[in-house]
Amino acid sequence: MKNGLHLYLSNDLNILFDKLYTNIKSASVKHFFDRRWIVVQTDGMVRWLSLKFTEREGFFSNFNFLFPRNFILEILEILQLLDKEKALLDKKEIFLEILRYLQKSVPKELSAYIDDVGGKKCVQLALKLSDIFDQYITYRYEYLLNPDKIMTKWQRELFKKVVVSRQNIVVGIQKFIEDKFDKNLLEKIPDTINLFSISILPPIYINFLKNLSQFKRVNLYTINPSKSYWFEDLGEKARVYFEKKYGSLTDYFEDGNTILLNNGKMLQEFISLLYDMEPTPIEYEDYKDYDGKTALSTLKQSIFENVKDAEIVNDDTIQVHSFHSKLREVEGVYNYILSVLDKDKSISLEDIVVMCSDINEYAPFIDAVFKNKDIKYNISDNSYLNDDVGIKGVFKILSCLREDLSVVDFLDMIENEAIRSKFDINQNELNVINYLINELNLRWGLSESEIKSFYENISLNNTFGYFYKRLMLGMISGEDYIIDNVLPYTNIKLSQADLLGKLLYIIDKIKFYYESFKDKVSLENAKKILFNIVDDFIGENFSDSASFLSFLSELEKIESEEIIVDLEGFLEILRVVTNDVKNSYNFMRGGITFCELVPLRSIPFKVVCMLGMTDENFPRKDVKLFINEMEKNRRKGDRNAKLSDRLLFLDTIISAEKYLYISFIGRDLKKNKIINPSLPVVELVDFMHLERIEHPLHSFNSKYFEKNSKLYNYNEDDFKIASNNNLSFEKENILVLSSKQVDNGEKVEKIGLSKLTTFLRNPLKYYFKENGIDFEEETSVLESKEPLYLGKYDEYNLIFKILRDFKVIDKLEFSGDLPHANIGKGYLERIKRRLYYLDNLLKGVSPEYSLKLLNDLDINCKISDKFSLEGKIYYQINGNLFFMDFFNKAKDKSYQLEWVVKTLVSNKNSFYLIRENEIKSADFNLDFSYLSFIVDVFERGKCQPIIFDDKIVDKTYEEFLRSLENSLFQKMFNNKVDNYLIYFVDNFEINRSYFEFLKEINQKLYNFEVNFETI
Repeated sequence: MKNGLHLYLSNDLNILFDKLYTNIKSASVKHFFDRRWIVVQTDGMVRWLSLKFTEREGFFSNFNFLFPRNFILEILEILQLLDKEKALLDKKEIFLEILRYLQKSVPKELSAYIDDVGGKKCVQLALKLSDIFDQYITYRYEYLLNPDKIMTKWQRELFKKVVVSRQNIVVGIQKFIEDKFDKNLLEKIPDTINLFSISILPPIYINFLKNLSQFKRVNLYTINPSKSYWFEDLGEKARVYFEKKYGSLTDYFEDGNTILLNNGKMLQEFISLLYDMEPTPIEYEDYKDYDGKTALSTLKQSIFENVKDAEIVNDDTIQVHSFHSKLREVEGVYNYILSVLDKDKSISLEDIVVMCSDINEYAPFIDAVFKNKDIKYNISDNSYLNDDVGIKGVFKILSCLREDLSVVDFLDMIENEAIRSKFDINQNELNVINYLINELNLRWGLSESEIKSFYENISLNNTFGYFYKRLMLGMISGEDYIIDNVLPYTNIKLSQADLLGKLLYIIDKIKFYYESFKDKVSLENAKKILFNIVDDFIGENFSDSASFLSFLSELEKIESEEIIVDLEGFLEILRVVTNDVKNSYNFMRGGITFCELVPLRSIPFKVVCMLGMTDENFPRKDVKLFINEMEKNRRKGDRNAKLSDRLLFLDTIISAEKYLYISFIGRDLKKNKIINPSLPVVELVDFMHLERIEHPLHSFNSKYFEKNSKLYNYNEDDFKIASNNNLSFEKENILVLSSKQVDNGEKVEKIGLSKLTTFLRNPLKYYFKENGIDFEEETSVLESKEPLYLGKYDEYNLIFKILRDFKVIDKLEFSGDLPHANIGKGYLERIKRRLYYLDNLLKGVSPEYSLKLLNDLDINCKISDKFSLEGKIYYQINGNLFFMDFFNKAKDKSYQLEWVVKTLVSNKNSFYLIRENEIKSADFNLDFSYLSFIVDVFERGKCQPIIFDDKIVDKTYEEFLRSLENSLFQKMFNNKVDNYLIYFVDNFEINRSYFEFLKEINQKLYNFEVNFETI
């Protein structure tokens, strides 16, 4: 076959593959076992070509897939122009060399920034400089040949010592271009080199290929979206610039396709570079026409013909969706895939690819949505740090090795599955640990001596050391009194002893490794410490995984001579290792493929979905650094993340065969503010006159299940909730409340008093939670800081705690509940004074009464033949109930309602109300039958939303609607968003029948008067 650079252009990758297949079949090989070289840019393309060759031949063998840089290195080594063992080959090696240099001698220009050699800043700067130097090597090869062209002195000297002093790819390429090699060695290189689906290459690589084509046949296969010559046409931004500068350009340039021109600039530069240098390529073109029957094919045809406008076709082959969060985006694409599979039986799961702007951010949500569904899927291209539980565990442990360790980070570490596996900690035991942390007021601080050295007068009652002592003394002594200024924790069950032993062991080990990293260590020693941490903390089933072993292997490869690091610096180096190693095995392994945008670019799929297409994420923005000298003089072919992403967007449109789905976060999750989609998406929407499909905040919104809705949801649970939310509030359904109760036969249903109280406080919230709609996080929030002061609420909580057990007051100083030092002592004295005053108030009821006599009243009250109430009421003396009102709520009928119900349950009509400065007696005019009504309302509140409002009786229907709107506005204005009320207003039909229903309930509910009299 004829030597030279042969350029194959097409708008269809399958056509290019046919050309590749034909060329490979027709090319001769010297030996049967000689491998054919194919140069590609992504792992995804390797997988796709492997499948295509297997499909054609029935087997796949004797192929050598190489990435562009590795391909050039391979040739240079064959031609003895480069020794890989001695050469500086990649960014990681450059990074380590820079780090070694900086630790020996920091340029004075950088001394103000690097104040800690071996620390985090030093490592980060070395990493950034390695990226810049790698760009110099690739795009400014003249810097290697003549380093004095680098203007900045310190950077020039550093570049000379780190890069120029070593063998490198540029020097080898230059020798090859100058013919300074043994021509006989060319026999070891295959006669035909194929570069498949290449659309971006640095100029020096292109120059290398052109020189190689004098000796070998070089076939370059490139996607070209348009058959017309468009490589010199201007995009919209460039056209506006030139028209402002030179006036109208209509006589010089024709209007082209904005999608093509705005997104194809990088391809324009690549083709231009191919033709700028001799020899020019030998060109072959073979294109595919589109039928224009769908919106997607119309779009691709308009790009193909490079026309300004596209014919409008209204169908669903191109869809753009807006959501409130990443989770909702993944739920949306799940339902979209089901809808496509439902209506188009020709599509299988293998025909679908979902590309994400950042797969590491989306992977947890993908697993959450797809894992328990009967749909096979694979996530690829996510980094090991985000994918491997054991590696995550290592980072969590290292993050805990600091003197100011917070309880949040500590618990986050223990919750890691790999660490739990090592210590055999189950979920129940994890709950016990969480409980102990809250109960013993653990907040922060690993090393007591370190904390004391910084804060001389600080109390240590919230530190890990004090937590450790309380548990240890509690296990050993079992005594409930102060020992050497430590309050032993004695509420330990025998069955928990093993768990506490594990917990104390973990704290001991964390302290030990903290001491190991307290001072700077050599990188070699840091690696040894890490391996010991793995042995001590990571379960074997996690440390033996392929990805974890790969992580350790990559760490071992780091040449650690002469490098010292502190803990933060070591963590940065580990991030370099883990971010470079990605899981690329899962491309197209059956089922839906989830990946980042780059790996499967140009590969045709019947259904292509793109997630995370917000303006913030896509296209990427190049961060301009003043130390990067390339920024001063940008050239054609330079690395440009923004243009590269725009070309990727164009490639994705071309690769979608039947359906193109795009989604982005278009609304702020908390404030519902509009978030802009990516500019390429906006241009596509405008060009095709598409409608953005806005999704509700929640998947159970009834809009998903309305007829002719463009929204769809296949989740049965969401459908049930939406169905319940669409109750028709007809009059005949609500008049007789008791008739709607479930017939339990002879069995009496027990209702918890605490559950009834929860309903009375917020019936709307109770209804939604009963029906599976919960806007609140169930997990308790751990405090990571010691209390600096006590708010009124916190202070009265401590008072309630003391009223439950008066022994608490003597231990309060050692419990961790109080602020530190004199502030805590002041609060303790104030609490004692308040208790003394409350005790005197009680004596106003009876001289024999005191706070210490307050106890609980057990309730077991039969309401009817079907219902009974059970629970406890705090506080009572001799059957007399005492309710606390320290926040002046006595006039609020919603609070009175709770007191009245509890009093009736105790078979009384009067109670006492203890306030901050007084005590009042109270009585009311209700009998026991009122409880039957309350229980009826409670039962109805399980299946229908109810609003309690004592003012509703005097309102008209219109006034009620306005009051709901005003209530929402006021709460949002005060940053007290009531999601339950918002959801109710948005999703329920509040008609007149429902209003009359509420009016009737509230009229009877608040038909009482409580008479208060100060004692």
